[in-house]
Amino acid sequence: FEILIYVKSSLESLELRGNELGNVGMVDVMRGARRAKKLKKLDVADNKFEEEKEVIDGFLDLFAANTTLEHYDLVGNGITDAGAEKLIRGMFSKSHLKKVLIPPDTCSAKCFEALETALGVKKGGKAKKGKKK
Repeated sequence: FEILIYVKSSLESLELRGNELGNVGMVDVMRGARRAKKLKKLDVADNKFEEEKEVIDGFLDLFAANTTLEHYDLVGNGITDAGAEKLIRGMFSKSHLKKVLIPPDTCSAKCFEALETALGVKKGGKAKKGKKK
């Protein structure tokens, strides 16, 4: 947590894959990541956190608070369609988000389509390239 809030931190990528942070630890990481002004990538795959209100709200707050952070890896955690849909709704006005990975084993194809739309729409509708004239 302290390394994330250090004023002169130049940390651009934080890879915490497989650390079993759980809900409480994940909320602490997000609290620090809000202040990490150079952080671009947050990999918290396989950390055994669930889609509890404090976790989902934490990600929604982080999406809004840290506009440098553009890549999230949430694979391998307890996020289902219900939690993914809340996260996706929170992504629509966040043009800085480039890549958000959600668990493929607990989220439906419908969620993945919505995620692609959310990330594609934010880039000025460039999800599909037009034909050359």
